Amino acid sequence: MSITKVDFELKRGTSEPLLFRPVDASGKLLKLSVIESAVLNIRPIYGLPMRFDLAVTDDGLSVNLKPSDTKPLQWSVADYEVKVSVRGVVKVIFEGRLKLAADLGV
Repeated sequence: MSITKVDFELKRGTSEPLLFRPVDASGKLLKLSVIESAVLNIRPIYGLPMRFDLAVTDDGLSVNLKPSDTKPLQWSVADYEVKVSVRGVVKVIFEGRLKLAADLGV
């Protein structure tokens, strides 16, 4: 598995389902059954780091961020990475920049 670089945006105060789909060079979804665990690490430029466990499903690696997860956040930009553990070996498979959009009043 190689590192895929993807930037994306979250909206503060909303429910945000995130799905990471590891694919090979031809675009085929990789075999996810070998993944023992997966985690999303968010490291804001200014602020405390956050960690979310990802569920391993048939569609990919997922987490549903709730409004209570995003509402109190004060930062606007963070770096993130998705780490997986396969047979005890931990590897980063996604990384990039994460922007936090304005509060929608939810």
